[in-house]
Amino acid sequence: MDLAASSLLSHLDDFPVVESYLREAHRHFGLETATLLRLEATKRNMTELAAFFRHLAQSDRPLPMFVHLHDIFLRPYYSNWFVDRQHEWSNGPERFRRYSVQEKAWGAEPFSWHGIE
Repeated sequence: MDLAASSLLSHLDDFPVVESYLREAHRHFGLETATLLRLEATKRNMTELAAFFRHLAQSDRPLPMFVHLHDIFLRPYYSNWFVDRQHEWSNGPERFRRYSVQEKAWGAEPFSWHGIE
């Protein structure tokens, strides 16, 4: 996980050239600023994701992908190993508490295409 975080952060060095190009294009041609704002948001989100990776490297919490694999291969549930570990997610740093391994943990319904015509 630390290697993944470091690799992700190393790509932040790729942004200055693109950012410079977009700023000049905006200045010379009047292009909209939304692209620059998206670029800034991407850099912030990459930094946040790297911090989340580093946090996961030091905790024993199951990765969300393992929960997804569990749902794919082991439904119907024969175990609730991930529910028994919800307290580890709840006790984590406030910054990462929005992530959960339980379905409907925050009262949100997952999106479904079922019934949409």
